Parts: sequence; structure tokens; C-alpha cells
Amino acid sequence: TGFGDTEIYVTDSYDRGQIYKDGYSLYTWNLKEYAGVDPQTGRDTYYDANGNVTPDFSAARYSIELGNAIAPWQGGFSTSWQYKNFRLSTTGSFVWGNMVYCDRSRASDLQVLTQPSIYPSNEDKIWRKPGDEATIGLPAYATANIVHSGFLKRGNYLKIRNVTLSYTLPKSIMKK
Repeated sequence: TGFGDTEIYVTDSYDRGQIYKDGYSLYTWNLKEYAGVDPQTGRDTYYDANGNVTPDFSAARYSIELGNAIAPWQGGFSTSWQYKNFRLSTTGSFVWGNMVYCDRSRASDLQVLTQPSIYPSNEDKIWRKPGDEATIGLPAYATANIVHSGFLKRGNYLKIRNVTLSYTLPKSIMKK
């Protein structure tokens, strides 16, 4: 708080933008709003200032209602179960509720290759013919390194960090 009417726009060297202003958390994303792949042409589309879908990236509106890079929920856990002389222990951690920017390192676009990986993720569907519902458009319409909200993904995870299975030898054996 305390920005008043001031809005501070922050971008990194890749032009990924965030905004700092009253009423929003720090690290709130401020990106051009992606509308998806046009099923008829295979082109990436965006929302313009009036909410209409357009293939013109320069006409795309910026949106700050896309989420935040900071996770509001994060924590860890540990637990232990015992049965007779066996013990199973686990520790882990979790993050929930944030949005992360996953661009070329995720390789979800088969566009002009500006990063080393060219493989799409398992959740991607490549546009091939009119009518296809896809997450990756036709490479002929690709631009080198544009930044938009289509690369924002949920950052939620649950990790099991350590699993230990142990057995305690009976005292009668330990005495020997």
C-alpha cells in the first residue's frame, strides 16, 4: 500500500511485466491478454481494448487480472507411521495459488527457435488443419519472442522430499 495514484510497471530483459499499485499484491502479472489459437487459421489471437479477439499482437490489451507470482499458500509437512518394529517417515512441501511464467523453457510453442528445446509438453495440442482446437498455433505465423498471458501456468505443486523406511532390531538381538 501507499502507492496512491502511482502505478509502477516492472519488466525484465524478456519483457515479462508486473505491476505494483494499491489494491494489488506485489508481483501481479501485467501482460498482453492471450485468447488462444484460432481454430480456422492456426494463428495466435489476443483480446483487444474492447474485448474482441484479434490476431494483431500490437492491438492486444494489457491485463492485471491474470494472477500473481507470489504463492499465498505454502508450507511443509512431516509424518511418521510405525507398525511393530518398522517405521515409515516422510517429509514434503507444497505451494498453492500462484502463477508462473513458463515460456520457451517449457517449449509450448514451435515457433522461431530462440531457446534450445523444441519439444512441446504433454498438455499441448498442435494445430494442423482448420477446425483443430489447439494450444500451439501454426509455426508460419510465429513471431520470435513475444510475451503474453498464454504462457502463465499455475505454480501449484506437492513434493515428497524424503521417504525413510527403517527397522528397529529387537533388544534381545542387540544384547548379543
